[in-house]
Amino acid sequence: RDLTDRPLQWSSSAPTIATVNASGVVTAVAPGQSTITATSEGVSGSAVIVVAPDPCSVVRTITLSQPVSGTLRATDCRLADSTAVQRFGFTLTTRTKVEILMNSSEIDSYVFVLDSARRVVVQDDDGGGGRNSRILRTLPAGRYEILANVYDAGSFGSYQLSLLPAPPACVVGRALSLPATVNATLDLNACRQNDGSLE
Repeated sequence: RDLTDRPLQWSSSAPTIATVNASGVVTAVAPGQSTITATSEGVSGSAVIVVAPDPCSVVRTITLSQPVSGTLRATDCRLADSTAVQRFGFTLTTRTKVEILMNSSEIDSYVFVLDSARRVVVQDDDGGGGRNSRILRTLPAGRYEILANVYDAGSFGSYQLSLLPAPPACVVGRALSLPATVNATLDLNACRQNDGSLE
């Protein structure tokens, strides 16, 4: 049976991670792990507390030509419209024309690029065809963030994010004799102009 009116002493093995007061209330301080122990009349019991990092403070690194995979989940940081978002940082040492692709078969992707002051430089919804996002932009040297986002609140799933050197302007053509008729299809594998249009 429960025993009442017994004095309890509470302690934390890592008060920089989690603190505990005289009533046994635990307060998270920083990401990490701490053991909370209660002792009464020489008998003690403990529990391990894991403090997860604030998802809005997590910034992963992305580099040119090194695609990363991610999954947007209900536990992720949220924007003001309640859509899930994950943050990726990169640095350009010189003015660079880049192509940013966010592809997914599970979600309607949405991408933002922020500058070092966290101002939106550019954003895109379906520029990559279908529900994929694509940004083609020349950026000055500096520090930037990509926000991997989703169009619909309550929508979650996996994606692949790529930061690439922009494709060169299309310069190779096919010789034609006039008049002529050519059957062709513009798709995502077609040559791309630097403004993002297909050729």
